[in-house]
Amino acid sequence: MEREYKDSGIEWIGRIPKEWEVKKLKFIVDSLSKGNGITKEEVFADGDTPCVRYGEIYTKYNHSFNYCVSATNIAIQKSPHYINHGDILCAGTGESVEEIGKNVVYLGETSCLAGGDIIVIRHHQNPSFLSYALNSNYAQAQKSKGKAKLKVVHISAFEIGSILLLLPPLPEQQRIASYLDKKCGEIDGLIELQEQMIAQLTDYKQSVITDAVTKGLNPDAELVPSGIDWIGDLPKGWSTCRIKDIVNLQSGTNLTTMEISDKGPYPVYGGNGFRGYYEEYSNDGDFILIGRQGALCGNINYASGKFWATEHAVVCYRKREFAQKWLGELLRVMNLGQYSLSAAQPGLSVERIENLRIPLPPLSEQQAIASYLDTKCSEINTLIALKQQKIETLKSYKKSVIFEAVTGKTTIA
Repeated sequence: MEREYKDSGIEWIGRIPKEWEVKKLKFIVDSLSKGNGITKEEVFADGDTPCVRYGEIYTKYNHSFNYCVSATNIAIQKSPHYINHGDILCAGTGESVEEIGKNVVYLGETSCLAGGDIIVIRHHQNPSFLSYALNSNYAQAQKSKGKAKLKVVHISAFEIGSILLLLPPLPEQQRIASYLDKKCGEIDGLIELQEQMIAQLTDYKQSVITDAVTKGLNPDAELVPSGIDWIGDLPKGWSTCRIKDIVNLQSGTNLTTMEISDKGPYPVYGGNGFRGYYEEYSNDGDFILIGRQGALCGNINYASGKFWATEHAVVCYRKREFAQKWLGELLRVMNLGQYSLSAAQPGLSVERIENLRIPLPPLSEQQAIASYLDTKCSEINTLIALKQQKIETLKSYKKSVIFEAVTGKTTIA
């Protein structure tokens, strides 16, 4: 018999199956509550109580989970908030408007703790179906509505409770959940395969770069000891030098927020990417930039023309002729972040970096290496980009599959 439909009363949803209801989340759940505490310092490898922190909802879990990846000690938790089988956890804080409020459903049997900035939904619906519905495009649009693209985005339990959901009878919720578990599992498997290929290509690219900048392009070259522990043998005819023998290194300028504008003729490098600045830098040419502080410590980038660099960057100025791509990729291979002065707040000393010894091929070989890497890395990057495009296509398809199922567009027997 052909299924009957009715108007949902929601323009962007349209018609829904006749027996479905449209309700706000707060009217179909038992409670909406907030988790408590649990800082990263309170997570221990040998902790006695499983726990979930809000960031893990974005990074460690997919649709559902049975076991927690973290644990704490119950004795140090002043107001523990336990979660049980079927509870749905929403991230109350995030970095993206498009993903704020992402949720996962806990399907394990052991009680565990919800950390701060987690909204816990307790209910009597089908757990898997409700989680799929809350992560669907139509629910996410409601979570993101009115949110500003700030560094940190928040959503409250009240806002989560105000989400309009389409609710089928419980037997149909179960059928939809089973269908989506199978279908999404297949799609996730295809995504994982592409991610594995990207990882393999990334490793291959790294090996290509490392071999080229430390051993050259001739696999039959005679090798001799370099005297540098991390290099080992070098092709005969190469020499070694200190970094400062071929470039001058200088930390960027301590610029205040008031001195940096959103627009301008010259970019500012360092810290949070780059922004326009209205004064002219005193140098012009090709430069290598080394991340000096924070999470980007040791990162390598290239710059040219006129710009400003903040104190978060070290600028390498050309002292003698060399192939920029050869030196930049050699510095990347060296993983300069390992020379940080502190693990807590990474930071590089210019003096320490400039005195590191490096292999030095003849200029003609530097240029050949740079040209080879431009071509070879471009080929690998193209393959990686194709894999990433496939992943985005699969993710988009997965979202459409979920949307069609939780809005009644797909008939599931």
